Amino acid sequence: MKNACRGISQPTLGKPYSPLIAGDVLPDLADLARHFVALQEERHSADYDTNRKLGRADALAQVGAAEAAFKNWAGVRGTPQANVFLMMLFFWKPLAGR
Repeated sequence: MKNACRGISQPTLGKPYSPLIAGDVLPDLADLARHFVALQEERHSADYDTNRKLGRADALAQVGAAEAAFKNWAGVRGTPQANVFLMMLFFWKPLAGR
């Protein structure tokens, strides 16, 4: 899922997105993908970095990012680009090699 998100959040689409999405990626969809990557990295850091101190402000910042991602999704849900993105979340590995 992280690779699929990185792929659609790039300024220039590469494989496997380029043949499936014409033109620029919707800004809300690109932002959603960037939020996903950042939130996943933050979660991994919180889970595995035993030296990291997390406080209330850190948690609230991540909740805000998650809320922004859901708001972005509400703006693009059901669009052809969002449908391609959902497909990529599930089938990134087999399609990325094409």
